[in-house]
Amino acid sequence: MYLREAKTLYGGCFLKSAASTTLGNIDDADLAAWPASLDALEQRFPGAEVVIPGHGGLAAGAISRTRALLVERAAQQHP
Repeated sequence: MYLREAKTLYGGCFLKSAASTTLGNIDDADLAAWPASLDALEQRFPGAEVVIPGHGGLAAGAISRTRALLVERAAQQHP
């Protein structure tokens, strides 16, 4: 959900907090599509100044942290 006037994006569990160390429950996740979905999110809402992850505190870096966790997961799966 994006609140344009507040420049606030709520990403829910799709986005992880900057402090997250795992992707959480990924039983229903499409890990292959997740990075492209992050790209699409950034392109659709370039003006977002506040990004709220599903869990954890408000802090910059939710999108980049989620991307990093996906890269780490892929590296673990294919060393």
